[in-house]
Amino acid sequence: MTQKDVAERAGVSTSIVSYVINNGPRSVSPQTRRRVLRAVEELGYRPNKHAQMLTSGKWQSDAGVREFGIVVGGAPSIFARPFYGEILAGIYAEANQLRMRVRFIQFLEELADPLLFNELIHPEEVSGLLLFAVDRGYIQGSGAHIVSRILSRLDNVVCVERKWDELPAVIFDRAEAAHKAVTHLLNLGHRRIGFLGALDDRLTGYRHALFDHGIDFDERLVCTPSGGNTSAEGYVHISTLLQQPDPPTAVFACSDEVAIGIMGRLREEGLQVPDDMAMVGIDDIPYAAFLAPRLTTVQVPKAQLGAHGVRMLHDRAARPGEPSISVVLPTTLIVRDSCGSGGHSTLVTPGELSAMPQSTV
Repeated sequence: MTQKDVAERAGVSTSIVSYVINNGPRSVSPQTRRRVLRAVEELGYRPNKHAQMLTSGKWQSDAGVREFGIVVGGAPSIFARPFYGEILAGIYAEANQLRMRVRFIQFLEELADPLLFNELIHPEEVSGLLLFAVDRGYIQGSGAHIVSRILSRLDNVVCVERKWDELPAVIFDRAEAAHKAVTHLLNLGHRRIGFLGALDDRLTGYRHALFDHGIDFDERLVCTPSGGNTSAEGYVHISTLLQQPDPPTAVFACSDEVAIGIMGRLREEGLQVPDDMAMVGIDDIPYAAFLAPRLTTVQVPKAQLGAHGVRMLHDRAARPGEPSISVVLPTTLIVRDSCGSGGHSTLVTPGELSAMPQSTV
């Protein structure tokens, strides 16, 4: 495939194709640029400079993956958040252990550029790809189209932290984690428990925990802002629950960041955690153990999510054709001070959780 083929498909000269690919030296009208990029996408054209590097075998090895790519859902600000930063750290640590290297990190929407897509998403460029925080339930339209194109190019694709259809994945069970958190609050005697965070499987776990204890679901105690479980959302939206005629005595926060925001707002309102409102989060980010009060939370094995994803890529490259499997890593309730049970940090097993006596709050 050459620039001449692209030029013929787009109905332009090879010089125009070169200007588009190299972003100069001459400008090209937006309409012509779109025609050229459409031809690039349809033909799967890749500049020769990359093909020359690839023929050297620099990025592959018979022993398995040596360089792999990471495609990330969301925006670049995702890596400013400790939860995702720890997963990324796990990816790099395991890659170093396996003598692998990250070839690139790109955000999903960036790959709408067909030149960039064809440059990076190719079996001669990488031997595997991690889809990181790319969720089938949230990504539609152009994003879903990009994922479909990735899967048409690469066989070795593994999801980390979220699932995409039947692709192999390394995840944790959000519903189960929420169930643990809410069950703990129920076992402490709370009956009006708020839910604050994104609308996903965590709400399912919340509802199941209430059902298991014979408590009716009350939608007035549920607040599901459309953002990404951030501290700002907790700070702003806890007021929705506080303004209820009969506000909750406890809140399940869908992330520790949400819990941090809630605690800040409650402090400004003159309310104390856990005396006026108990709280449990999810994630166990590093800050959780140093808050005042220390945050009770469900620990997610964040670094292990990334590490298992890399290991799965490595093993699938070494043994192509084996059936796809997914791994669900366990979570652990860590009891600290924000729930009102007091005492030092404690790891609680599922059996101990179900056996906890109920008290009145």
